[in-house]
Amino acid sequence: MIKNLKFRVGSHEYMVLKPTLIGSTSGSQGFKYTGFINFNKGFIEDFIGELDKIHDLNLQMDRSLPMIYPPAKWKNFYFGGYYLKQTKMAKVQPQFGEAVKYLKRANIGPMCETLDILGGIKWKINKTVLEMMNYVWSIGGGLCGIPKRYNDRTITPEMFKEAPFREKLKLLQEHQRNRESHSLRCEWNMRLRIAESF
Repeated sequence: MIKNLKFRVGSHEYMVLKPTLIGSTSGSQGFKYTGFINFNKGFIEDFIGELDKIHDLNLQMDRSLPMIYPPAKWKNFYFGGYYLKQTKMAKVQPQFGEAVKYLKRANIGPMCETLDILGGIKWKINKTVLEMMNYVWSIGGGLCGIPKRYNDRTITPEMFKEAPFREKLKLLQEHQRNRESHSLRCEWNMRLRIAESF
């Protein structure tokens, strides 16, 4: 994928994935590489620009912002809710073919009506709670489900070079937690901006 996955802009081709190698270990299955992959920013922008309702990609981005008018009426298991994002009534794992078979035969009309009623209920921001959340965020977060504003420390490639094997594993785990915290912070900031705009 790293060598072959490309996207085209005009007459030029660009790599989609850029690997960053942290380390490698040899085992019975050959070499196992440890690291992470960066996506080309241009590819992401182009990709998001091409998204359509017909694609079931379930990306929780700007297309999932709160609506300023009622959501689409639920017609069946596969259509309803957001207009610009493919939305299913519930998550069903692909291997559960029997569940999909029953869904096609079941009368889900009452469920559609219930979801339409719930979707039509207006909501508003509790300003007191929002002020408290802003305060917790301003002092560094890490309370009441609000993510920490900053990582305890940054894991660098130099730290891996100098550490023994067991310490490298701990550093990898900490690096993964830092990445997850960063993802939570991004989501938190997006939701906070949405709440403050109302």
